[in-house]
Amino acid sequence: LLGEIRRAIAAEYHWPEAVQREIEPLKVQGTVLDELVGTYTFGKPAITIAITRGGDTLWFADSRSTRKGRIVLVAPDKVISLSTGSELTFERDKSGRVTSLALGDMKAVRVKE
Repeated sequence: LLGEIRRAIAAEYHWPEAVQREIEPLKVQGTVLDELVGTYTFGKPAITIAITRGGDTLWFADSRSTRKGRIVLVAPDKVISLSTGSELTFERDKSGRVTSLALGDMKAVRVKE
């Protein structure tokens, strides 16, 4: 409810940083989504981030919460959280394998499975 109120006020007073933006999902084959799925860790104590897939939908969850948030692919290696608007960027090695993801200055390393 508070988020809705904030968005309404932002729209009324034309606050550009608070107005919701339109997100155009990138259409890709399922194999591209599969490359991003995995477990990533950062920090001490370690925080674990799980990227999972359900059909054509990617989900983000971290070990500090029991909730999952939907993320949308907007560029080949960039996703946006629909719940927070945060951008995550996946990083690849020379062979094209996803090795980490970055959220701002934080970098989470992919756990080998």
